[in-house]
Parts: sequence; structure tokens; C-alpha cells
Amino acid sequence: MKTEKSGLKNVEWWLLLAVLGIILVVIFAVMNAGPVPFQFFLWHYEISLALLIFLSVAVGIVIAVSLGLVKQFKNRKTFKDLEKQVQALKLENESYSKELESLKKNKKPEPKPEDSSPKEAQDIALADAESSDQQQKDKESTGK
Repeated sequence: MKTEKSGLKNVEWWLLLAVLGIILVVIFAVMNAGPVPFQFFLWHYEISLALLIFLSVAVGIVIAVSLGLVKQFKNRKTFKDLEKQVQALKLENESYSKELESLKKNKKPEPKPEDSSPKEAQDIALADAESSDQQQKDKESTGK
């Protein structure tokens, strides 16, 4: 058997336990092979206990496998639905990426302020302030 760092794989443990369980059931059935009365609703039989044990184990295995298959089919359907959802989201993501690239290409660059020294910027601000002061004085003088 293959082993990993942590020991046996999960599947290998289940297989080992199943084989061990079958061996124990066979030993128990062979040791208790005498005839026993069996009643099921209106049927009355006398059968070997070993046969009754094997039938009980077989019915249990069929029920367990059936329930496992139902769960597996449900999981498979959920998996397929999730795969479809992933594909739809990938397509949506791709369309948004294309739209973003298109917007980036069509974006007009903002006008950059002219390169000027701090002294020039200060002079321009002073000139603007003086001109607005002058305009206010003109309004006051014409208003009187």
C-alpha cells in the first residue's frame, strides 16, 4: 500500500476496515451456523443462522451503497451547476475587463498645469488677488 507522511490515505483505511469487517462477519457466521426460526410478517422459516447473517449484511450493504449513490448524484449535479456558474462569471469578468480596457484607451488626459516655478505661481496668485480687489473698489466707487 502507498503511504504518505501522515500514514495511510483515507480510502485505504476504509478498505482495510471493510475487509476486516467482512472477515469478522464470516467467522461469526461460520461459528453460528445452526438452524434458527425466521419470521417475517406471515412467513415462517427455519434457516441457517450463517445464511441469515449473510443476507442481513448484504441488505445493509445494498442500502448503504444506494444512499451513497444518491448523495453522489446530488453532489455531481451541484458540481455541474457550480461549473456553469463559474463559466458565466468568467465570461462576465472578461466582458468587464474589455470594457475597462476600452475606457482606459478612450479616457482623455487631464490638462496638466503649466510648469512654473513657485515664485511665478505666487506672482500669478498676487496678480489675481490685486485684480479682484481693484474690481471690488471700482464697484464701490460707481455705486456711491
